[in-house]
Amino acid sequence: MPLTPPITANPTALAFADTEVGLSTTDTVTFTVTGNAPPVIRLPEQTVFGVDNGCAVLSTSGGASSCTLSVTFSPNVVGVATETLTATLPDGAMATVKLSGAGTSALVTVTLVNASSGGYVPPASSIEGNGLACPDTCSAQFPVGTPITLTARQCTEFCGDIFTSWDGACVGKQPSCEFIVTLPAKGRTIRVWFSYLPVPG
Repeated sequence: MPLTPPITANPTALAFADTEVGLSTTDTVTFTVTGNAPPVIRLPEQTVFGVDNGCAVLSTSGGASSCTLSVTFSPNVVGVATETLTATLPDGAMATVKLSGAGTSALVTVTLVNASSGGYVPPASSIEGNGLACPDTCSAQFPVGTPITLTARQCTEFCGDIFTSWDGACVGKQPSCEFIVTLPAKGRTIRVWFSYLPVPG
């Protein structure tokens, strides 16, 4: 009759679902031990995987002692990540769990906002670039790292409006601006404000 290992892991591998950079996915693993001492959980310090302290205290049921650990995958770059989680008893007995997951590019919404005085909408003018064409299409999603070029187009005859400035992800007073889509500190939206000034007739 085979001997029962001092510690076992179930499952012995966790493959996380694809996760956007900046978000997290959580799964669990259960360790069962033959004694009463809780295992010491170890992961490398620099890793995109994390664990809680779910194995600080063992629970006993049916003559077996066990603990369930929550494991979190929080990718910070696009690509596949792998790691090995170890659970070690005081006598040196060890169980390992292979961890893997893929970070995917986060999608960020770029929204154009009319900041003109009184909400002035210039006739025959628009903000265009990368599929945006405000006032018709003022919002769209882009992967992090996408270069965006916006151009303030103005009518040239009998319209009497002047583009004045950008603010937010774009800054300055030139008709064109460029920026790279980054992950906001909060939320998933980058805003670009634009202003036109009507010229008195």
